[in-house]
Amino acid sequence: MIISVGERKIRMTTARSRFQTAPWIILAASIVCIHLFFVFLTPTGSEVRYHIQGLNDEKSHFNYVKTLALMRVIPVQEHLVRDSGSVERGDYEYYQPPLYYALCAPLYLAFGEWGGLQACRILSVLAALLSVVIIVLILRQMSCSGQVQIAGAMFVGLTPVSAYFFSLVSNDGLSWLFSILLVYELLKAEKRELENRAIGWGATIRMTLYLLAGIATKASVFLFYPVITVVIIRLLLKRRNMRFVWPFIGILLVPLVIMAPWFARSWQLYYSHTTQSFCDGPNGRSMNFGSALSILRFVKSSIRYFWFPMSNTYSSVVFRLLCGFGSVILAAIGGCVALFLARARNRSTMTAFLAGLLALNLAAYVCYNVHWGNQEGRFLYTSLPSIVFFIFAPLEEALTRINRGKFFLPSAVIITLFPYLFLALT
Repeated sequence: MIISVGERKIRMTTARSRFQTAPWIILAASIVCIHLFFVFLTPTGSEVRYHIQGLNDEKSHFNYVKTLALMRVIPVQEHLVRDSGSVERGDYEYYQPPLYYALCAPLYLAFGEWGGLQACRILSVLAALLSVVIIVLILRQMSCSGQVQIAGAMFVGLTPVSAYFFSLVSNDGLSWLFSILLVYELLKAEKRELENRAIGWGATIRMTLYLLAGIATKASVFLFYPVITVVIIRLLLKRRNMRFVWPFIGILLVPLVIMAPWFARSWQLYYSHTTQSFCDGPNGRSMNFGSALSILRFVKSSIRYFWFPMSNTYSSVVFRLLCGFGSVILAAIGGCVALFLARARNRSTMTAFLAGLLALNLAAYVCYNVHWGNQEGRFLYTSLPSIVFFIFAPLEEALTRINRGKFFLPSAVIITLFPYLFLALT
């Protein structure tokens, strides 16, 4: 049988296409499986089953959903999170903005108690799947290679902190999705500005809706107000043309106007526009950064919870080795980032934007801990696109420069999956 040159080329192209598609299919199946694993096997409350600890906040989030579904009113919080019996009652998340719970309420009415819980969890999974897709698009915007895109999707879809919170009844996942969408649109706007074009009505409306939905889901999305303010100042200094600036001013103001009744309610009930001080109590468990030892404890706890979300791990040699390994990984990534930013070709405006977002989120995290002392890695996920980019893009470049590029994907797999070893200690 004689095969023509044209047929041979077609077959080679088809085989190459299948080879390029296969990793994405395997990754997508793995992401769906790990999320369904958490959805159906994670117990409620602080109970531990199959080495998995339930989220103690989940009961309170679900009670919010039930109150909204059955009584059609937003519940009023009357107890602090650290009051006696708050966790058992599940009544300390009522200060949260209502969007996520309004989306979940019809699911509770349709499927009842157990089915409603699983349906609300699956809603979080859908947010995860959309987040993975948008993260890949962001990495493409940043001109990252295909293997960096795979690594980014793998981290967002599979790493324990992300997979865990994206699979439970919590407003975290939906707020992260809106943050990721905002970053995507802001990077697209930056590209338009480099081409001397102002953002159009479509992008303006989308960013306004994402910011509105974000602050109607969780107060952490307010992080984008100083971010967009910096964008406005930069445009004013660079362009001195208001046609570039007016859309961003509208993006900031419209959500504030629409959410004004919610802020007024929060102030009337809790004397805070975000109600955070009421929920956690006035400086209830603040961190003392006055000594080197307290700073070291803060860093160690932050690193541990950046990699693994559950608190029921027992201390052992293996636990300390895993925490040490996580610290080494972050230190190595920090070195790669320093080398990456030292090269002029990497210092683009879009890279500076992602770096600024991450720096602002880190500063907010430290300030939060000064007042309320709660070291959880998920509080950094508002800047998840920045985390993903600065973990993998500099690492790939560093390995490529020393002719070890073939080790990038195995390294990305280790970075993403090694925290699951903590499950053996639960």
